This record gives sequence, structure tokens and C-alpha cells, in this order.
Amino acid sequence: MKRQSIRSGSRLAYFFVGPVQIVLTLIILVPIIMTLILSFQNYTYGKPASFVGLDNYVRIFADRNFKRALINNIIFVNLVVYGELLLGFGMAVFFKRKMALKKFSIAVVMAPYAVSTVLGALMWRFMLEPDIGMLNGFLRALSFGQLEWTTRPFHTFIVLIFLSIWLNVPFTFLTLYNSLLGVPNDLFEAARVDGASAGQVFRFITLPTIMPAILISLMFRYIFAFRTFDIVWILIQGGPFRSTELLSLYLYRQAFSYFNFGIASAVAWIMVLVTILMGAYYFRVLYKRMFKNEY
Repeated sequence: MKRQSIRSGSRLAYFFVGPVQIVLTLIILVPIIMTLILSFQNYTYGKPASFVGLDNYVRIFADRNFKRALINNIIFVNLVVYGELLLGFGMAVFFKRKMALKKFSIAVVMAPYAVSTVLGALMWRFMLEPDIGMLNGFLRALSFGQLEWTTRPFHTFIVLIFLSIWLNVPFTFLTLYNSLLGVPNDLFEAARVDGASAGQVFRFITLPTIMPAILISLMFRYIFAFRTFDIVWILIQGGPFRSTELLSLYLYRQAFSYFNFGIASAVAWIMVLVTILMGAYYFRVLYKRMFKNEY
């Protein structure tokens, strides 16, 4: 009787969950398969699709705009992710100690995470306007000149990196801060009794203990930063003259400006494969770190 009740309960659960799973599968799986098929075809409006094999991928890697977007993506992702890691870890260490108004200070630090990307990008865009922007006016008043981010690619890249870090560093900070709070104080006390220096405590106790949290933070931020679109598009749309274009903008232009849906699908799959490789690498390292005693 007990087994029959368990089986009937399982069937009832499948009955309620099954339709949702089918809908999610259709929403996610069908577009993925269609995009893969389109990546091997020459397809645009008003013309029948024709199979071209790997020609789309060959054309992509021969396009200098794609190469520039790929290089920009690599530089952007690494500077943003590791910048967030260093800043978030420094903030986590700072807030771990006892201090006045700690909860209020943490709430202030977390505030950018509550701001939508669109609103944040628009806000900084107006603050950095070359002529009437408040921050550029402040820089001019201090005789530092101004950020000419609308005309100089280097200045544009600085603004994009700063804005992305500002919006996303609360995620890294919160992950590492909670991990630091979970480190037992007994380990630190035992290390101090043994005469360990602050550097040795950090190297042999703090860092190995929070390494899983660091890897998780790196993995998620790598994946999300790699497909950044909204910040760059809202701020300057990959300009000036496509000099700060990322892969996501290159894909968007191929699909919705030039209507080369086959090439756009190929770019999408290149991004998917790179994301899978990055995620697999960090999963492998994370598995070794967490379960290395089982080998």
C-alpha cells in the first residue's frame, strides 16, 4: 500500500510538472536547434534558405569587424571580471571587521545591484555628457580635462568597464562576503597561536576556504560579461565607428541591420560554445577544489 501511494504521488507530481517542462523545453530547445540549422544556411528576407555548410563560419573569421569585436570582448570580459573580483574581495574583507553603521554601509554598497541596467547606463550617460555632464564638469574644474568617451575609443572603453563593474560588483561582493563569514574563527585563532603572519593566514586559511566561492563568482560573471549587450548599446552602440563593438553587438547588427540571419546564428553558436567551454573549465576546477579528497 505504501509503495502504491508513493507511485500515485509521483504520477500526480509528473502530471502537474510535466506540462511546464514540455513548455520550457519547447521554448528553449526549439530555438537552439533552429539557430544551429540556420548557422549552416544562407538566409535573409525575401530569399529561400540555402545550405552553405561552414561558409558562414569562414566568412565570420575573415571579417575584420568580427576579429575586432572578438578582441574587444576578450579585453572587456577579463578587465571587468577580474576588476570586480579584486574590488569585491577587498570590500568583503573590509566589511568583515567590526565597524559602525555596518548594515547601512553594506546597503549602500549593494544599491547599484537594485538599479536596472538600462537606468544605470542612461544615468551615467547624462552624467558624462561632454558639454553639460556633471562629472565631466567636475573633472574640468579640477583641471583634469574631461573624458571624451563619445570620440575616443580608449575613453569609451574605460567608461564601459567602469559602468559594468559598478553595476555588477555587488554580486561578487555578496558572494565573497558570505563565504568569508562562513570561515570558522577557530582556524584564525589556531593560526595566531602558532605564530602565523597575516599573509600566511590569508594564503593558507582564508584563500583555500573561500576558493569555491571565488570560482563560482568567476564562472557566473565570465558567462554574463561575455554576452554583455545592453550597457554598450545604450551608452554608445559600439562606437565611435564600431571601435568598442562586442560580439553581442556584432550579432545584433548582422541579424537586425544587415538581415544576415545565417551569419548571426553562426556568431550565436560561437558565443554559446565559448560560454560552454568557460563554464566547463570552472566546473572542473571547482569539482577538484571541493572533492579533491575523494581522488
